[in-house]
Amino acid sequence: AVIFLKRSLRFVVTQACKVLVDYLANNGFDTFFLVTGGAIAPTVDYIGTKKGIQYFCFQHEQSAAMAAEAYYRATGKVVVVLSTSGPGAQNLLNGLCGCWFESIPCIFITGQVSTYESSDSIEKDPRQLGFQETAVVEIFKPFTKYCSKVCSVDEVESTFETAIEEMLKDRYGPVLIDIPVNIQTTDVADFSDNSVKKPLPKIDDNIDSKIDELYQLIAQSERPLFLLGNGIRLSNSIDKAKKLIEKTGYPFVVSWGGFDLLPHDHPGFMGDIGVYGSRGANFAVQNCDLLIVLGSRLDTRQTGGDPKLFSRHSKKVMVDVDENEIFKGRGLVIDLPIVNDLGDFFDRLEEKNKYTKRISSSWGFWLRDWKEKKFDSHSNTQTSLNAYKFLESLNNHLDPTDIIIPDEGGNLVWAMQSLKIKGSQRMFSNFGNSSMGYALPAAIGAAIGSNNRVICIDGDGGFQMNLQELQTV
Repeated sequence: AVIFLKRSLRFVVTQACKVLVDYLANNGFDTFFLVTGGAIAPTVDYIGTKKGIQYFCFQHEQSAAMAAEAYYRATGKVVVVLSTSGPGAQNLLNGLCGCWFESIPCIFITGQVSTYESSDSIEKDPRQLGFQETAVVEIFKPFTKYCSKVCSVDEVESTFETAIEEMLKDRYGPVLIDIPVNIQTTDVADFSDNSVKKPLPKIDDNIDSKIDELYQLIAQSERPLFLLGNGIRLSNSIDKAKKLIEKTGYPFVVSWGGFDLLPHDHPGFMGDIGVYGSRGANFAVQNCDLLIVLGSRLDTRQTGGDPKLFSRHSKKVMVDVDENEIFKGRGLVIDLPIVNDLGDFFDRLEEKNKYTKRISSSWGFWLRDWKEKKFDSHSNTQTSLNAYKFLESLNNHLDPTDIIIPDEGGNLVWAMQSLKIKGSQRMFSNFGNSSMGYALPAAIGAAIGSNNRVICIDGDGGFQMNLQELQTV
């Protein structure tokens, strides 16, 4: 007798929430900030049992998001932030917007009501069907690089893969996945060992010819100036930028986003620019004949209210990965736009190596004069309590490895005008969204991610916005 044995193929299956957490952890996303709730409970429950990851429970969802932003700034590692449905998701919006405007990658996962309770399953459009049901995707889509609701268990893998790829593609930013609670507990084929695809850097179609054109502008310039922005850090190009500055000998100014890129005692440093910036740095911008903008978006706090008057005597070169920033118009004309990854740009510039001209002696004289004059002295004899004098004194007690995080409003402006970066200090705030209440949760995130001392500078108004995070501390 001949016996035929029929073998059936079996795939390893387990709950979707377990597979996606394993997938994230296996790809290096192993830190989770969260506030729990019913619609995200299955995923949180598994996080609490999994070895090799760390999680931190905050008191408010916006704080978890703000802390995630600062954790990335301090470490370069992406945090996963989780919340429940309805008000839990809504509370994320402030902190998520902060990540959006500061180009910070972050993965947000919101629990959602069961698909059986969702208003998506019926023809009518009631305001709410399931308990705490909210149209999360519609709320968050304008402020995320990718935002999607998982509507079936078959979409879990592709949704997370697409979200992570978009988060790290070109200009960074947050992504959000809204996942119904019943899908979290539904079995799915195990994809946890799959590797995240790393997107290729964005390259300008005419990059080589534009670099040649830049070298021509450099050769013609008598009064060149670099403007350094946060895009240099985001593209991991600080060392490359420093090498370029020292090779050319050109002076440089910084945006607030680029405030801590290099120590302020660097011989080429002229100060920070803008309506709250240092006067000498603003003089340099207004009198240069070639302004090379590297990774700064030239927002209205830098250019002033009438962009036509910004650096009006210069040829302007702008290198940015986001073409929307370069071509936003409003009277700001960029003579040589380069839509390109900054790391790749620095490499190509170095490869051609056509520097032929140093700065003129007269330009050097004026730069030294503006730098040495005490334009920005903040003496005040009218009162014994002076924020500037206090911060200048504090500056003398800060270590070269400290992380300094001011909140928003007056204390931020005072800090940016008084403190001087030394060594490898970091100093940042959320400059774009600029939400009061940022500093305390941000300081927590930076402290979780770094062994360095963290200095939180707050105001009486901002401190109360997230006062509850003293419990997290």
